[in-house]
Amino acid sequence: MPNSLKRITKKAKEKRSSGKKPIQAKNITSDSLHSVIHRRILTVSSRYRPSESKMYYKGPGTNVPFLRISGRWLEEAGFPIDSKVDVIVDNQLLIIKPVEV
Repeated sequence: MPNSLKRITKKAKEKRSSGKKPIQAKNITSDSLHSVIHRRILTVSSRYRPSESKMYYKGPGTNVPFLRISGRWLEEAGFPIDSKVDVIVDNQLLIIKPVEV
């Protein structure tokens, strides 16, 4: 079993034990995950965000985490230019799915 499938399975078991409803993956088997998943190692960098204060002196801004995802592989994976995505955030896990409009 690939490590990525082990992590997904472990997360689902943890959610069941915590009382939260797990996210169900439809029609995914360990064989299809192994043949479909391509790993990308990205770097979380920082981006400066100015203060949002409405006062005359706004004060200093802050640096926030920033992640850029780009490449032809996105379209090949089902994310064409100008498409909408749904980002599901969990503890140390991001799931990005296309949104059908």
